[in-house]
Amino acid sequence: MRANVGEIELYYELTGNEAGPVIVLTHGIGGSAHDFAPIVPALAERFRVLTYDVRGHARSGRPASGYTITQLAQDLAGLLDALDIPQAIILGTSMGGTIAQRFILDFPEKTRAAIIMSTSSEVKPAAAERWQQMADEIERDGFAEYLRRTRPPMFTEEYLREHPEALESERRRLANNPDSHVYAQIARAVSSYNYTQELDSVRVPALLLVGADDPMTPPGGAVIISRHIPNAELHILPGYGHNLTHQAPDEVVRLINDFVDRVG
Repeated sequence: MRANVGEIELYYELTGNEAGPVIVLTHGIGGSAHDFAPIVPALAERFRVLTYDVRGHARSGRPASGYTITQLAQDLAGLLDALDIPQAIILGTSMGGTIAQRFILDFPEKTRAAIIMSTSSEVKPAAAERWQQMADEIERDGFAEYLRRTRPPMFTEEYLREHPEALESERRRLANNPDSHVYAQIARAVSSYNYTQELDSVRVPALLLVGADDPMTPPGGAVIISRHIPNAELHILPGYGHNLTHQAPDEVVRLINDFVDRVG
């Protein structure tokens, strides 16, 4: 399905228990609504599950500009309005977790609770430099060439030994984003933000999930978020890396359900 949100169309899927609360799932950079396939069926037993392709990704519109975290949060608010959803549980992973933070800061009235996964509230200078370098390389050489010579750091070495197919699957997932200019803009957007102090003002229930062995967003970032969002609940999952929805789907669903049971 598609919804008109401002000047673009966003692709979305809405499924699950029509009597349950809405939970909206926002994917990471280079991803799509399909990234949540391992957890949607289980969540759909209890929730009305909304997944969508973020601006510039997969089946959604790819305008030439508008790639800031603030704009991406506004897109999500516009999608909820277009679907007549006044309030939702906001879940985001990786870049989606960054969007989720901006959303709960800018649209608290639309937020029932927040689930923030595999992300951080700020970008340190060294990480910002890596993101900027990646954006420059993609824009200069093209996305296909960048993928050819780079191994996406999504998984632990142990996980890749047990699931050797995961790396090629991740490359195929990223290859669905052929527009090098757009991808570079998004990479630059996630290279520069700092919401840490603002999070002190959050008053919605929040759950933080992160893999103990996450090489992209180590657990320290989630710890910082949990210390700034009042009464936030933090779970560091031992043995897992960045992509929790694929590496630990059952554990993620269990923690979400337990959290919702506690906060109502």
